[in-house]
Amino acid sequence: MQTAEVTLQNISECAGDEVVQIYYSMPDSAVRRPLKKLCGFARVHLAAQEHKSVSVTISAYILQIYDPHSRSMLTESGSYQFFAGGSSDALPLQAAVTVAGCPIPLRESRFDAEQFDQGYSVTIGYCRERKRHDLRARGWCGTAVYTGVPFAGKRRLLIRAAALVKQNGITVQIGSHSSDLQIAASSSFSDFREYAVPLPDGLPDSGTVVLIMQEGISVLEIALD
Repeated sequence: MQTAEVTLQNISECAGDEVVQIYYSMPDSAVRRPLKKLCGFARVHLAAQEHKSVSVTISAYILQIYDPHSRSMLTESGSYQFFAGGSSDALPLQAAVTVAGCPIPLRESRFDAEQFDQGYSVTIGYCRERKRHDLRARGWCGTAVYTGVPFAGKRRLLIRAAALVKQNGITVQIGSHSSDLQIAASSSFSDFREYAVPLPDGLPDSGTVVLIMQEGISVLEIALD
């Protein structure tokens, strides 16, 4: 739990109330975040011409994010910008604070497809037979982005996927390299088969994998070996 202290002055000749609002941002975050997020506020009554210092409590959980790599809530370490004012578009006060949290970890060598960092035109489904969630293209094409994928010492990227009704494709982008997979038609979204993509030479120890899935494609999990 942290506390922000703000000094106010009522420059008018009338008493009144003000709501002090505290927002924060993290410009260098490893994940996509809102431009500003409200993290605390307090209503203050001020007499005419009165100065007053106000303490606003910022709960620790408000700084946390969901990390799909570790599948847990964590506070990312780094430099945070805090802003104070009367509304989100009027924030005259600003302070930089270094927070000693946790770095975003790398993924395990096997992870569920639903645990993406960014997704476009995708939806999360549920396979009752396997009692697991899967990732499906929504409409003509869907894209899922996975960061922090561990490449060191690995030879292949393995994808467990299914194609409902007809054969269709997945484009796999690993760094600047791209591969196309044809996913065989199956009778249901629970009929997952494993497909392999060789890892290209010269990859860093970790990086990003992008899946571009055509209509009717479902992906259960991704692994490296």
